[in-house]
Amino acid sequence: EARGEARGEAKGRREGRREGLEQGALEERRSNVRALIEHRFGALSVEVSRRIDLASPAELDVWFHRVLDAKTLAEVIGDA
Repeated sequence: EARGEARGEAKGRREGRREGLEQGALEERRSNVRALIEHRFGALSVEVSRRIDLASPAELDVWFHRVLDAKTLAEVIGDA
């Protein structure tokens, strides 16, 4: 039984590390999108910052690419 517990603990640690890495990558995406938008359009409103904080990885990827050619912030993330 001790071996089973040890295996369960090891599995839990691996899953925790994986989740931590995924969360770190998501926060880095948010930071990159935020930096690009601020550089291009100036300081972020509370609403835009909130939308970035709540965005899915797929949304962040789309916004990351849109900001390169967009003429307005609305073209990047829609009405903000």
